[in-house]
Amino acid sequence: MSNPLNSTFNPTKNTDADNVPVPVNPVGTPMATDEAPLLEKESPPNYVTFRNQFVRFGDDSLQNDMASFQASMNDLLEKWFAKQDEKMTAMLSEFREVNRAVTFLSEKYDEINKKTEEALSNITSLNKKIEYLEQKLNTIVTLESKIDIMEQQARQCNLEIGNLPEKRSENLVAIVQEVGVALKQNIAPNDIISVHRVPHANPKSPHPKNIIVKFNTRSLRDNILAAARISRGITSEKLNIPGDPRKVYINEHLTLKNKQLFREAREAASKNNFRFVWVRHGGVLVRETEVSPVLAIRSHSDIAKIKPRNITT
Repeated sequence: MSNPLNSTFNPTKNTDADNVPVPVNPVGTPMATDEAPLLEKESPPNYVTFRNQFVRFGDDSLQNDMASFQASMNDLLEKWFAKQDEKMTAMLSEFREVNRAVTFLSEKYDEINKKTEEALSNITSLNKKIEYLEQKLNTIVTLESKIDIMEQQARQCNLEIGNLPEKRSENLVAIVQEVGVALKQNIAPNDIISVHRVPHANPKSPHPKNIIVKFNTRSLRDNILAAARISRGITSEKLNIPGDPRKVYINEHLTLKNKQLFREAREAASKNNFRFVWVRHGGVLVRETEVSPVLAIRSHSDIAKIKPRNITT
């Protein structure tokens, strides 16, 4: 029977006495017949086992590297996620702050919007009230103007004498008659309906109180005024009144409104070099020069008319 483990075994050569074949090697020396030592000596090295050991050694190093890499990546990822968590937390906190701010602004906007609507409503209501009051004011101004016109018409027979010295127990009727004599106007006692002095608006005024004379006819009043303008005024001396001579002023008896308007017109005329300011039939008239047009001053707004004209050459 041939031995499959050793290809050099020859079964037909060198048999012993028991006719048992003895294996010989190629050079003729007997080979060992024990199979185990033969296998140990002649079998090839266990490359598979060595290779498995090498693979296992490589696997351990790779596994260690992979484990280290995995641990490093896990650490990096954990740190990255931790930073992202911090950022998200900060962003959420900022978002909450922004949300609170937006909510606050929204509430304030609603509040302001509500107040604005209330203010607009109040303004609308006030505008209506103002419009109503303006209408009433215009009505009042119109009524006052009409009343002033009526009051001035009621004074169409009156004359006002100013800057005439006062004295006790004076006879005002006789003084008015003396005024007529100085102006060459005949005034009888029965031509005078009433005569009296009136106090000044300013109680501290050093000037004597004015005399108000009411005649029974307007024509007599107008004649006396015309004579006074022609004579350019009279003095207390011509009226036989003792004391230092004073210029006596004779004018129409104006209402308080017209009297104030006359005063303002005189002041404006003096500033703008207007030469003539006078009163006729209760109206205030001004003129810059003898050839200038006559301007009627009926209200305070008309004072603006008293200004030098633009002279073109």
